Amino acid sequence: MHFLSLNTCDPNQSTSWWFGSLIATGYKSALEMSDLYQLKPKDKSHELAEAFWNHWHSQSKPSLLRTLHLTFGPRFYLAGLIKLVYDIVQLTSPFFVKLIVDFVTDPEAPMWQGMLYVVLLFILNTVGTLLINNYFHRVWWWWCHKCFASSFCLSCCQQLKKK
Repeated sequence: MHFLSLNTCDPNQSTSWWFGSLIATGYKSALEMSDLYQLKPKDKSHELAEAFWNHWHSQSKPSLLRTLHLTFGPRFYLAGLIKLVYDIVQLTSPFFVKLIVDFVTDPEAPMWQGMLYVVLLFILNTVGTLLINNYFHRVWWWWCHKCFASSFCLSCCQQLKKK
């Protein structure tokens, strides 16, 4: 049984390499349930629902926002930090492009300087790509589980109204 990790620090998860083997298997033959990855127990909906309801019932005056904060907070806040670092990376890219243009227009500039600027710009953009991939994975995960929790609440409310 294969487990799909939601730990986005894993390079396979951040770059989506884990998905290639699933595509190859599906191309060769129809996918079976045994071909699919299983979520780790802590990431399954029943575990998350249990955590959600435990936080909900532990409050004297339940609040949906506070419950979501208690259930998903650290993962979501980390995603915000990753997005902030990505935005800073994106804002510094034009600075390196300006340095490269200045290098090209200066015939006296040493070659190593231009190469350094190009390598730094490449590294900056590569790190930015990995960060935004990581960010979208985290936000997608959080929104999926938030939607699950909301729909679960709405479903329970509808059942109570019918009684």
